Amino acid sequence: MQLFLNCYQISLCPPGGLVLWHMLTHPPTRRALTVGCGLQMFQQLSGINTVMYYSATILQMAGVRDDKQAIWLASATAATNFLFTLVGVWLVERVGRRKLTLGSLMGTALSLTVLAIGFLLSAQHSPAVTLHPTDTSLNSTSCTLYGSCQPCMLDPDCGFCYRENGSTVYNSSCIPVNQTSTDEAAWGRCSNLSQVSDGSLWAYNYCPTSYSWIVLLGLILYLAFFAPGENNTLSPFLPH
Repeated sequence: MQLFLNCYQISLCPPGGLVLWHMLTHPPTRRALTVGCGLQMFQQLSGINTVMYYSATILQMAGVRDDKQAIWLASATAATNFLFTLVGVWLVERVGRRKLTLGSLMGTALSLTVLAIGFLLSAQHSPAVTLHPTDTSLNSTSCTLYGSCQPCMLDPDCGFCYRENGSTVYNSSCIPVNQTSTDEAAWGRCSNLSQVSDGSLWAYNYCPTSYSWIVLLGLILYLAFFAPGENNTLSPFLPH
């Protein structure tokens, strides 16, 4: 709204005139519009909607196997966004919008790097497939061709069946998922987990990893840096 007021105050926007054209041709309003639109573009390109709406899914893909735990951790990230938005309101008049915005941009880039490193480490240390079916008739599926959990997890038709001793994964295999339920395999020891007594675990859409905490740290840092700056500095530039 401030952009329109400035435009009218300098008498460049007569009633019924091309407001947008005058905003683009008048240097002060053009600069403000460019900065505001640039911040809005970066806000979307940085993935804020993905982080807020799919944080539980991101955590599950990072190796958090329990659905309830993933939801509670996602709630923690949402609470981070709320709390640091209030921090931004407190800081904006003390350090200024410019410093707050620049700090937010640099912190967001840093936290996205941490998030990427977490997934990269998980992929590089993905558990290997150690068991392959001896029945040759079962080798027709692509799942049996994968050598580790990472490509197996990326295939929507496959899942990772394994046993675990502490942080050590063993007796692992990539098996086709049951077409009627992704909670179990199509065949083998993970095909009916309610009757399995050997401690086998079924992982669909994630791989067991010890680097889940890095992804969680990246999400929290992302919102801690994003909320104070970009959530609180767009209003002076863009009309509402």
